Amino acid sequence: KKENIKKEINPEYLKEGNTLTVAEALSLFGVYALSQRAGELRRAGWPIESEMVRVASGKRVAQYRFRECIPCP
Repeated sequence: KKENIKKEINPEYLKEGNTLTVAEALSLFGVYALSQRAGELRRAGWPIESEMVRVASGKRVAQYRFRECIPCP
């Protein structure tokens, strides 16, 4: 039986001012489904926002970051 292992992203990483794209989330945290994990953080009250950015290859990808909040969860 295959275990369902869900990888998490650390909201503190974003809170420190870092941003994440799907490629970065995979490399740093082993997370494939960044949009789903970001949605989970949003539903938990974390102020995560995203925007489309152009990467070196010329592709446009979603980049996630922490929006300032007072107080934060």
